[in-house]
Formats: sequence, C-alpha cells, structure tokens
Amino acid sequence: MEGALAKGGHNADRQHGHSDEHSELHVHYRYTCPQTDALREIEVKLFALFPRTEKLKLELIGPKGQKAGELT
Repeated sequence: MEGALAKGGHNADRQHGHSDEHSELHVHYRYTCPQTDALREIEVKLFALFPRTEKLKLELIGPKGQKAGELT
C-alpha cells in the first residue's frame, strides 16, 4: 500500500456564515493484489475513527474497469 496525505481547511465562520469549522482531507491509496478475482470487499473504518466525517468519495480502477462512488 502506498499513501499520500494532505489536509486543508479554512474558517467556515468567515466564508459560510456559521461557527463550525470544516476541512477537507485528501488521501490517495494504491493497493496491489495478485488475486483480484478473490477480492470481495475492502473494509473502511474512517467513519468509526472520525465520527464527524460526512462522506467519502472513492474511485476504483481494476481489471474489470473503473468505478466511482460515495460512502456516507
């Protein structure tokens, strides 16, 4: 697995008129699996570790093509 992490955020109060702060988290992972036909799922624990997370956008490129989606 290879990963790169970058975090950026801004004061939501000034730009959006509310007192919460929010940020975006950009993470890129690359998984290599020699038996992709046997792969059935990838467990994501992000929501348990960061309970205020609202959504996770995903992009998948595999031997059967490309897919995109959103986890909430």
